[in-house]
Amino acid sequence: MSGADLLYDVARVRADFPILAEEVYGKPLVYLDNGASSQKPESVLHAFADHGEVKPDITGRYDEARKVIADLAELGVEYDDVVDTLEREGVEKFEVSWQELLDGVRKSLEAAAKGKGSPNKAAKGNAKGAEKAGGA
Repeated sequence: MSGADLLYDVARVRADFPILAEEVYGKPLVYLDNGASSQKPESVLHAFADHGEVKPDITGRYDEARKVIADLAELGVEYDDVVDTLEREGVEKFEVSWQELLDGVRKSLEAAAKGKGSPNKAAKGNAKGAEKAGGA
């Protein structure tokens, strides 16, 4: 794969994450990440160091949380409805993305079995379909 095939500059992204400068068994560390993990770009670490505050937990703030939920209910926003909607939509989007992934893998395997060059290109169209559906 050439640099022209990439949607972003991998070296620049790696430079944003200090942990990725590490080597494991003599090879660069590879880490697949998502927004919910503990790997944060260096700029975020610096911003938090300048402005953030670490709090041990939410213990003792239950009454505050209950008040927020009650205030939302008074405005017509029901907690259970929000949770149900987010869960349903999340599962639907995952389903679409998962199917797109499976289709891409199937196409890549078929291309590889036929001896086609660069079977990964067969799956590229599916990533765009998943993005349109709200997935990957």
